[in-house]
Amino acid sequence: MKNSTRLTNNIIPVLWLIPALLKLLTLITYGEEAIKVMPLDSLNVTKVLVSREHLTTIAFPSAISDLQGLYLAAEPEPPALFQIAFRPGSQIFSVRAISTNCTTQLVVGWRKRVFVLQLVESNDGWTSVLFNEPPKPQAKAQPPPKPSEPSLPERLRDMLAACRLIKNLTNGIPPILQHSRQVKDGHAIVYPTHRVSLNEVVDFPTEDTLAFGITLENRTDSPLEYIPESVAPKFMGRLLMPSLSDATGLLPPGTEVKVWVLVTGGINGAPRNLSLTQFYPIGLELRQPPLPTVSVPKTFSKRTLSTR
Repeated sequence: MKNSTRLTNNIIPVLWLIPALLKLLTLITYGEEAIKVMPLDSLNVTKVLVSREHLTTIAFPSAISDLQGLYLAAEPEPPALFQIAFRPGSQIFSVRAISTNCTTQLVVGWRKRVFVLQLVESNDGWTSVLFNEPPKPQAKAQPPPKPSEPSLPERLRDMLAACRLIKNLTNGIPPILQHSRQVKDGHAIVYPTHRVSLNEVVDFPTEDTLAFGITLENRTDSPLEYIPESVAPKFMGRLLMPSLSDATGLLPPGTEVKVWVLVTGGINGAPRNLSLTQFYPIGLELRQPPLPTVSVPKTFSKRTLSTR
């Protein structure tokens, strides 16, 4: 038993040398032109030139599982066109042409894949064909990931931050304001306890967003609480709910507070394609009902500060 195991261990390494020994023997006998080294290709038919004068030995990288074809036989008898010698489990087989100007296809099964050989009789038949494993497909280089675009909430925060800096811009215009347009307003509504003034409107057309710069004034000696979401423009009699606002809900006594309110088309029910030239009265709702209002619309002028 030990001798049998030792013999098997000695034979296995020798089997891997068969293709190399076959190539060396063919080189000595027939010269380099008789040997062809090819990569296996399961997507195309591989042409093999076979002689009538000598065998053409074909070697695969490892054991072949199946051979099928027409006009092939172990003995040179009609209607066979090619004689073939193959031992099951081997990685090599040999073929020889029996007739002139003949051809046939041989299908080889290897590693659960099918390879088609076109056997063609030729006076210049090859002596051996050594097939290499098909090259592994190289992974395509993945393009560098594109920088992700900021989400809408992030862009709205950037717009709000840019609006706060409009009056203090000294080092150029930030990118988010490159395509914006700004108009100055002077409309104000005066209540006994507070005053609401629309100072300016900034249009961000690429985002379908209008930013309203609003001044809230507490005209009393007591703090006023208001609903932050109520500080918003009105359109066709209804309040346009903000997509973002920095209103805090508290007015300290006797002070003015500047707030920015952003309204975006398609968000919170706001209509799309908001127009910068539309008149938008500003609403505000106190937590406690104020005294009867004295609506004193201040005369105002609207002029374009900048158009970019």
